[in-house]
Amino acid sequence: MGRPERHLSPEEGPVQAFAVALRRLREEAGSPTYRALSERAHYSPTVLSQAASGRVFPSLEVTLAFVRACGGDEEAWSGRWHRVGAEISGRTAEPPGPAGGGPSSPAPGAAEAVSSAEDGGGRGGPWRRAWRRAWRRAWRRARSRP
Repeated sequence: MGRPERHLSPEEGPVQAFAVALRRLREEAGSPTYRALSERAHYSPTVLSQAASGRVFPSLEVTLAFVRACGGDEEAWSGRWHRVGAEISGRTAEPPGPAGGGPSSPAPGAAEAVSSAEDGGGRGGPWRRAWRRAWRRAWRRARSRP
């Protein structure tokens, strides 16, 4: 059995409320492990766990895969995801346009859906960049010496 999830309160904010709802959906599906969900959703257990962590706003694709794996209503969750994205970005919720109907614009809240690896978070993000910079400097110095 995995670690227990940290307590989340829906009053903390829209991302946390969304995560609480994802957790509730998972409980209604019989509380499958994230590993079992990952086999159905075709996303890693880590990605699915992060979606329900309340720390990041998951992408629409991850959300729908999570919902599909739990047997939820994908259309209802898509609408919920767009509303939360609009709330996060401070815009009014607009339903997505018809498929193939012109140039696509970023989804509301897309900036908040950035993965932890892209925003420098996660395990050692800023440290990893600092280490690479230092290594490159040392490499250049070593190559410039006769």
